[in-house]
Amino acid sequence: MACIAPFATLWAPGDNVLPTYPWSDYTTFQLPVHEFIRDEIRAGSVPLWIPWLGNGTPLHAGQQAGIFYPGLSLPLLFAPANTALKFALLVHIALAFGGEYRLARLLGAQRAGATLGAATLTQSGYLINHLMAGHVGNVIGTSLIPWFLCAIILLLDAPGPVRAALVAATGAALVLGAHPQIAYYAALLAVAWTLGSLTAPRGSVSRGRQLAWATGAALLAVVVSAVQWVPTLELVRDGLGESLRGDKGFASMYAMTTLDWVRLIVPGIAGDPMSGKPVAGYAEFFHERVMYIGAVAPFFVVYTLTRLRVDRWQWGAAALIAIGLIMALGDATPWFRLASQIVPGWQMFRCPCRVFAVVTPLVGLLAARGLDAWLAHEPPGWRRRRWLLPATLWLAATLTLLPDTRAGQLTPLAAVAHAWSHARSELIEALLFLVATAAVLGAAAHLRRRPPTLGALLVLALAVADLGYHNAANFLLADEPKVDLPAELLRIDPPIRLAEAPNYPCVAMAELIYSGMVRAAVDGRRSMAGTNEAGVFPAALSRYLRAVERDAPLALALGGCSHTCGRGGTWWSAVPGALPRARFATGRAAELCDVDVERLTRDDLRALGAGSRAASIVAEGPRRVRVEVDAPIAGMLVLADTAYPGWTCRVDGGATPLAAAHGLFRAVRLTAGRHEVEVLYSPRSFVVGAAASSVGVAVLALLSVIGVRRGASRSTRLPRAADAANPPESIA
Repeated sequence: MACIAPFATLWAPGDNVLPTYPWSDYTTFQLPVHEFIRDEIRAGSVPLWIPWLGNGTPLHAGQQAGIFYPGLSLPLLFAPANTALKFALLVHIALAFGGEYRLARLLGAQRAGATLGAATLTQSGYLINHLMAGHVGNVIGTSLIPWFLCAIILLLDAPGPVRAALVAATGAALVLGAHPQIAYYAALLAVAWTLGSLTAPRGSVSRGRQLAWATGAALLAVVVSAVQWVPTLELVRDGLGESLRGDKGFASMYAMTTLDWVRLIVPGIAGDPMSGKPVAGYAEFFHERVMYIGAVAPFFVVYTLTRLRVDRWQWGAAALIAIGLIMALGDATPWFRLASQIVPGWQMFRCPCRVFAVVTPLVGLLAARGLDAWLAHEPPGWRRRRWLLPATLWLAATLTLLPDTRAGQLTPLAAVAHAWSHARSELIEALLFLVATAAVLGAAAHLRRRPPTLGALLVLALAVADLGYHNAANFLLADEPKVDLPAELLRIDPPIRLAEAPNYPCVAMAELIYSGMVRAAVDGRRSMAGTNEAGVFPAALSRYLRAVERDAPLALALGGCSHTCGRGGTWWSAVPGALPRARFATGRAAELCDVDVERLTRDDLRALGAGSRAASIVAEGPRRVRVEVDAPIAGMLVLADTAYPGWTCRVDGGATPLAAAHGLFRAVRLTAGRHEVEVLYSPRSFVVGAAASSVGVAVLALLSVIGVRRGASRSTRLPRAADAANPPESIA
């Protein structure tokens, strides 16, 4: 309970939210988006598309909202978004503790060791930092990984239908609820663990049987989660070509620096913005790079690997931890580039330090084993492994001494010098904490010779105090800094479209991608040209954002963006010559609709304005727009919303193909006369995915029933004390 207690305020009623930092997502994306999702669900609609962000974007396919993950969607049915999200986060923090404890026990750890492992994960820098950043999907994914690994170990130990169903269910939950990068890392971990286990199956279980059931469970997880990944695949196919993803420079973005690696031992050596301490050197995206896991856990990891008995799974976990540390450094090491060439999909994601979502649970497992060995006075075996010490020193030197040319990066020695000059008290405090840790461990070493419980309690208290002071103490809730649209702008009809552009007429793409006006736009039901996420965008939106960066007055006016504002809505200004969002173009203006945005000029914009008139939007919803047009002559109806697969059109009740005006917007050619045009979002990808998931859930239920009736699965009780010395063999 001591590990969960710091987060108890998430349960408390009230409007407090996770605080807003320059890089946080909670109030600037997650909260408003989930309020929109709640409204749509309660209205009986599936929130596949959100029209208020990025001129309209696919919400479900973006895989950030977790619409079909029960751990998020069910709380939204019963409580407002803020209450539901905080409740879901608290539940998943508890799941992280319970999952890591269960996993450690499954691998033979005693209660004290399992508790240390669970505390290491629950109050780790990775989990706390991403919680404070409002990265809901990262917290969910990290909490599910231990349970996923538990299910895999159980399946490999005794393959059967119920255990296959458990693997499929937890794997599908990762796809449905976790950030896609975390689900990807979890899949890599599952593959590595399974391959390691297949090298030496236990007892009468054959490799073929293990492989068959593991493959079947993986395929079933894919089918169950199809409702998510099929629409996501459609988004990736549409937008990946216009994205930076797939480039090794993008994949290394916000990688760990050599100084950050030192911060794994001395976290406050160069400041901490979450606790109000200014950061020296490279401070960008601090929460993605500083992953403190305590001083106690690393000590017991080393202790584990220096004992006489080290199981195969422990060497495998240590190898994966080392690989994760190296990969977190990004392209500062050649191994990262090699991994990018070998591992499919490695370059699709940035922030390589998120590999700590799987590294931290593995550290917790080895720490659990180390504490048990320490309490049991297991004899050392490092003299038989003379290679271990030089290998460890080589790894440490490689990680800390690699040249790093990132702007503002400090070397470890420069960081110490800076800390001594500008933050002497923090540096002394960190060093004293390390000395205190060594002293407490020394005292506990004497206590363990008596009742081992006293030594274990002292170690656990030290670990919780360490992690609590450096990590969990940064957790807090605050009042929401809410930004509302001015009443006079809300009264404008037709409704305005806005863009946060503090340096207008010069607008950087980052200002649109990381806009702070999402809450105001969603609450006011007003469309905005930007958003606040960095996933894969539709190709049309990516092209539009680049056009805004190249010539903001032209692109914003072309997209029907009538107003810009300063940071946080501090000032508002009308965009000169903004075209109507729904407009009917004739003559030369209609011909210019076939010209790509990259080739348009200011003269073309004026011609478009002269040859277009506003069309009347008579009904609109997130997935449906109905427009009436009285066309004196043939022309082009343009709806300046993002063109994307899945949008269909009916003119006077008959299906009509949609065009892409300027390569960006939905458009349809009309003949002279009065027309009623209805544009609908009904993506086939969602229908196919939902149908596949329905079949997968049915198979999942059938497997469970068959397994229970046949008694094919053995009990999933925690191992008895007599069995603790022989845990399920897992990884090479």
